[in-house]
Amino acid sequence: MGQKEIELYFGFVERCLAEAGFSWEAPLPPLAPPEWLEITRYPARYGVVTLVQAELAGYRHPEEIILGVSTEEADKEGLPTDPAEYEAFQTAWFGTFEEELPEDLVVFTDPISGEPIAALDPSPPNGGGCQGRANEWLAGDASPIVDDDDIASDLDIARRWVDTRIRVAFDQALADERVMAAAEEWGACMREGGWDVAGSMFPGGLRVGESESDLTDEPERQEPGAESIQRAIGDINCQQRVEWLASLRAIEAEYQQETVERVPDLFLRVQQLLDAYSARLAGLRLDDLDG
Repeated sequence: MGQKEIELYFGFVERCLAEAGFSWEAPLPPLAPPEWLEITRYPARYGVVTLVQAELAGYRHPEEIILGVSTEEADKEGLPTDPAEYEAFQTAWFGTFEEELPEDLVVFTDPISGEPIAALDPSPPNGGGCQGRANEWLAGDASPIVDDDDIASDLDIARRWVDTRIRVAFDQALADERVMAAAEEWGACMREGGWDVAGSMFPGGLRVGESESDLTDEPERQEPGAESIQRAIGDINCQQRVEWLASLRAIEAEYQQETVERVPDLFLRVQQLLDAYSARLAGLRLDDLDG
């Protein structure tokens, strides 16, 4: 979600919950300081790729430093503490269990991989409750824009599919021999600087075949002490020496383009759907709900 989409979504949910008798305010993160803006240019999947990030946070995610609290603590802010009241709050937000039964799932098949992509039936919108009403308000007439039961007919499915295709292209890029060669050059540079590099380590803290959750206990991802920060700085210097980011992004783009060329009509319709949604978001105002 972009910043405006987040504000609109939570703003709607706050009003919806108020109608149900709950006073709750979404804990929106503070604005990042100006010196962090460079970091936002790059997707999180690239790991640490800027000197600013390395100097300020080591290998940790920038939001962890800005917020200073865990995601779990932030999510619990302002929630009811009484069990019965909390259950009622959850029902108001997400809807009743009956609204989210398995038979409400709509399954689409990825035309490239053949894998199923499942989502809640949009009626009730995205599972019901305040979140369903919020998503319905945000999407409006942007979903669906075609009558076919396929990926391009549902906004949520389209976004999930695009995210999946991006991840597949990224994984393909990491396995590309040109990227592997650049990673080996980076590793040699790191060893010259006195840093131990595991065989599966990529620049920026990436590892092949391991999910993000598998990396939470890695020393370089813990509280950024002086040594971790210095290692991250050395990492960035070696990335720049071997032109790691430019090479990775160029090769990743090749794999993304190959995917687009396999199903060009579908990508065009998905892009139209996402463009229609973005255009709608641009014109939405929370004040309109009070009118």
